Amino acid sequence: MKHEFALYYALAHTLKSADCNNNYTILDKDLLHRITSIIRVRPGDRLVLFDNTIQLTCTLHTVSHKRCEIILLEKQETQRLKPEVHWLLPLLEKNYFEDALYSLTAMGATSIQPVITKKIHKNWFGQKDNERLQRIMIAACEQAKQFVLPEFKPIVLFENLMQQQHAELVFFDPQGKPCFDILTTLIKNKPTSITCLVGPEGDLTEEEKQLVFSKTHLICALTPTVLRASDAVAVAMGIIRSCL
Repeated sequence: MKHEFALYYALAHTLKSADCNNNYTILDKDLLHRITSIIRVRPGDRLVLFDNTIQLTCTLHTVSHKRCEIILLEKQETQRLKPEVHWLLPLLEKNYFEDALYSLTAMGATSIQPVITKKIHKNWFGQKDNERLQRIMIAACEQAKQFVLPEFKPIVLFENLMQQQHAELVFFDPQGKPCFDILTTLIKNKPTSITCLVGPEGDLTEEEKQLVFSKTHLICALTPTVLRASDAVAVAMGIIRSCL
């Protein structure tokens, strides 16, 4: 079976069939560039075009730099993975934050909330960074065939965030209970929504940890060792998506 490429196209839901045989014409210059010059598909190759609402499984009929003709094989409404998994992600060093963002997106995070804690190195987050992070999430969705991008929320201060209510808040920390115990509790409770949190490089302050402890008893140790924050995010998300 040939490899099936997936491309995010924000206007996928607006594509209209050119005739009664489910033939579609693509004229969007950016999408054409990605099809012809980035993934370099050829006539006969399969392709999934998706946005946050639908996914279109197609076969490429004709391909050129000016237009592509595709034949629609299947159209599906996109469904988010369950349970919902919302992440409170500290503003790590830039490259590690991007690694964590990619992992969370690929494994179907529902939302990602950047958080400023007291031990962050600097607030590097700006408009250009936001655009780059959007591209990273799109790349992760395309690679993983995860057809819904997470909601990427505005950055907030940790203390303000802890004033809010978070259903089934799980804090991943080396001093927590064994992961099996926390998973057993979650499986028993069958939550429809989980909120996850890890500490930044250098950890949360004691004051910040006390705020977390006042909100939840679900403190989970992932491994016997101390993981880098971005690695802890990937391990934690993988466990949750594999077991719940």
